[in-house]
Amino acid sequence: MDKTIKILQICLLIVLLIILFGILMWGMNKDKFTFNSETKQVKNETISLENIDQINFSTKSNDVEVYVSNTNEFRVVQYSSKKTKEKDLFTFEKDNNTLTIEGNYNDICIGFCFNVGARYEIYLPSTYTKNLSINEISGDITIDELDTNLNNLSLNTTSGDIEINNNIKANNIKIDTKSGEIQTNNLSASNINIESISGDLNLQSLTSKDIYLHTISGEVEVNKAIGKLDIKTTSGDIEIEHFTIKNNSKITSTSGDVNVNLSHDSHCNVILNSVSGDKNLPNNSSLVGKGTYKLEINTTSGDIEVND
Repeated sequence: MDKTIKILQICLLIVLLIILFGILMWGMNKDKFTFNSETKQVKNETISLENIDQINFSTKSNDVEVYVSNTNEFRVVQYSSKKTKEKDLFTFEKDNNTLTIEGNYNDICIGFCFNVGARYEIYLPSTYTKNLSINEISGDITIDELDTNLNNLSLNTTSGDIEINNNIKANNIKIDTKSGEIQTNNLSASNINIESISGDLNLQSLTSKDIYLHTISGEVEVNKAIGKLDIKTTSGDIEIEHFTIKNNSKITSTSGDVNVNLSHDSHCNVILNSVSGDKNLPNNSSLVGKGTYKLEINTTSGDIEVND
């Protein structure tokens, strides 16, 4: 009898460990599962941007939302779901022409979080045209209601999603997340660099001299692209609805399919390389228009289809 009870206890323990492991894995790959997430404002700080050329905002496990400010002042608002100590409030300092803001609250999350610590709202004046950098560990970054011109825009998060819902113009745009998805509206820059290891890239409109898109296991979907493209993915599909080529471009996918629709004013020589996949050229010809540029598409086991 005692032996039977011990076996049942061991079985129950194994089942419990499997459930906890499942929750952990789910939480690492999805948005944080949280309890008691209702928040209230705990700090509201207005900061002058006079002589500021660089804004650096960093936090650990909290979401950041960026909005346009209706004043010439830069404002940061912190929200929390529980009583917040002074050490948990964000701090800022100015050093020469650089403004650095640090979110000090750190949620301890193991697949799920109790009492989400904080979220932040950033209000950026539309007149600010310098550099903005936001760095997260596990929080989401959302830019909304913000049509602006910047010199450099850098967004980085380890396991959170990045979403841009408005129009951004900049000299350089760099967006990077390890396991989160990236979704953008209209981006225009001299250089655009967007990377995600396991998240999908869903990009509305990209205009740039150099566009670099990279994901390992995620899919790449681009509605419209104008410029030079360099796209790499390992196991995800690549789909470009409307591509106007402006320089030599290259698209590489190991096991995913590639589907590209060229605009009528594109001029390129299309080179397709696929080991085991099907290849379809526009009108069965590798020459599109005057053939000014080269478009090289490589896959190992995926199909390739190019249309004009």
